[in-house]
Parts: sequence; structure tokens; C-alpha cells
Amino acid sequence: MNRNELLKPLLPSTAPLVITQLVSGYEKDIDIVKGVSLELQPRTFSCILGANGCGKTTFLKTLLGILPARRGKVHCNNTDILSLNESQRAKYLAYIPQAHRPPFPFTVSDVVRMGRTPHLSTLSRETVQDREISEACLDQVGLLKLAQVPYTLLSGGQQQLVIIARALAQQASFLIMDEPISSLDYGNQYRVLDEIAKLCELGLGVLMVTHDPAHCFHAADQVIIMEDGFFISAASPQEAMTSQSLSALYHLPVSVQRIKVPENRIQSVCIPLTRYS
Repeated sequence: MNRNELLKPLLPSTAPLVITQLVSGYEKDIDIVKGVSLELQPRTFSCILGANGCGKTTFLKTLLGILPARRGKVHCNNTDILSLNESQRAKYLAYIPQAHRPPFPFTVSDVVRMGRTPHLSTLSRETVQDREISEACLDQVGLLKLAQVPYTLLSGGQQQLVIIARALAQQASFLIMDEPISSLDYGNQYRVLDEIAKLCELGLGVLMVTHDPAHCFHAADQVIIMEDGFFISAASPQEAMTSQSLSALYHLPVSVQRIKVPENRIQSVCIPLTRYS
């Protein structure tokens, strides 16, 4: 089996992840996520953009089953995602957190092979194919040569690429990410973004929460604007992120400009118009 076959989602399909009128929260009778609906498509990089406290992380926790939904549905391929147990859900959704600090100095290979756990029964051991998939995932993010290096010795950017490889090893249909590059330096942010974008070519759908409009302009196919527990819009970056929409979202004068960059490409940039600009 070639590498691309090993990296494909276990349940490949053209079916979207359909979220319908999802409601959730923490305190009794206080809804944080207020009836949101969305379709996430395979092979599509979607970003959620919103101010602090608007419900982005609460929405992800509900989608992942960490927080119970009060109302609403999440379906993929006629499967009720919210009714699945953790191992079953892991075949549809893989989670990439902001940062990962293991309590023990596992090797890079060990960390990635943890992504195969949902595919193992209680008494089963990993197979040759499990190891091949893990190696293919490390190779995909360019870190196969570091397989036997302790994970704790890697740079922040390398560690996040390892976590992406671990999520890829799950062979889930969708990758769910909560600000996965917020702690990285400028260069590593965009290196990791590019690696995430490449995964869409394998057939995966990607949903990423970010605070930075530049990340959306750089990598996203779809941007979901979230405000006060609602999805205000879901469209292409150019349609969703205008001077008017971003100014209203952040309560700050913002100008979105389109500039020409090398190779005659046009790039959108977001400029805050404070009194110090």
C-alpha cells in the first residue's frame, strides 16, 4: 500500500459534517452556543474567527463530545456523531489542541502511534500496518528522521507538527483544532498552516479556531464569523472578512486591503486603524 493510501481517512466520503441548531453551555439555563448550524465539507479548510468569549471553544468542546449538547444534531454519513462513544467518534473527528505537554519523555514515534489507539481493541496489539501508518504520517509532516528523538526536546513548531501527525494517524474524516499555532513564532505559524492545508488534499476536512484574520486569509477556504454564541456568516475569506465586518467584530476600526505580492498574486491584509497607526 502506498503512502497516500495509508494517509487517507478511514471513512472516506464526500459527505459533509452537518451541524444543526447546536446549543450548549456550562451553567444551568445559560446557553453559550446558541443554536448554530454549519456544514463542514471534506477537502475544505474552514476557520472560525471571533472575539474572546464568543463561544468558539465551547462549540468545539460540544462537537468533540467533551461538553454535552443541550439541543441540536451533528451528523456525517447518516451517523449521529453525538451518540457515539469516544473511540467511535475518533474515527470521524481528530482533535489538535493549542499545545501538548506529555508527562513522560515519549519518543516522537510513540506520540504519533498514540493516534492509532481508537483502532485497537482492549487486548489487541498494534500491527505492522499501524506502524506503517504512523511512519507515513511523520513523513507527511517532514519529521520521519526525528522518529526516535524524545518529543520534549523538539521545538514548539516541531512538537505541533508531531501532534498533527498523531491526529492524522487516527485516519479521521475531520481535523478539529483550537488555536493550534497561537504559541508559535511567526515563521512556524505559517509553516504549520501550510502543512495543515496540505492535509485537505488527502480528503480531510479541517476546522480551526483562530484569533488572527491573517491566518484565515493565508489558508482558509471558508471563514465562519462567530459573535455572542451565534454564527454571523460563513463564506469565503474575501466575502466574510471585510473592513466593515471585522470592525464590527472587534469593535476597532479595521481596513482590509488587497495588495500585489511576488508572482503577481493578490493577497488580502488586515490593518488596524488605531490612533497610533
